[in-house]
Amino acid sequence: MYDSSLLYLIIASELLLLGYSGALGNVAHAIVMDLKDITGILGVSSLVLALYEYGRKAQRDTAASIADQVSFFRKEVLGLQRSLEAKIREKNPTYICIQVPIHKPGIFSSSDTRGINGQGSILSNPDIADSFVEALNALEDAAVKIYLYNTESSPLLNPIRGAFIQLVERCAVALIRTRDISPKPSVYQNTLDLYWLWQADQ
Repeated sequence: MYDSSLLYLIIASELLLLGYSGALGNVAHAIVMDLKDITGILGVSSLVLALYEYGRKAQRDTAASIADQVSFFRKEVLGLQRSLEAKIREKNPTYICIQVPIHKPGIFSSSDTRGINGQGSILSNPDIADSFVEALNALEDAAVKIYLYNTESSPLLNPIRGAFIQLVERCAVALIRTRDISPKPSVYQNTLDLYWLWQADQ
């Protein structure tokens, strides 16, 4: 079944093809032109609607991915960090962690010697060193998720920015030492890139 506009278009086109002239031909030509304009407008409207729906879906997907990123950070990253700190307190009850900023391209400032030595002193324990690696792997996973969905600049991630920076600086010595001994110098690069990006906005 044809709808009425398509039926009119078919009839008018047939009249033109049969060579009708005069008033009837003019009417047929006008019908064809008007319906072409209408279908063109409908086509554009359909495209606009499709783009709008795509944009809405992209927004929903982005919001869902951000929710997933925040949830992962709070459950996995913070959970491993709490386990690490509990293990450190068990082995060394007097340990006080001093945050150590990491400067590009992956170096420390000479003014942070106390914090560097403090963090380094507990890495001699293999059990604690392994827990640091687990915490760093979780930070890297979080950074990869964020970069994968291009959400690193989203204000919706503001609630975890400060905590991310803090955790990187609490694991700074373990991170840099791991990079130094790793056959892949780019290990934890996503973590560092996100750290530097967010640190610059602090």
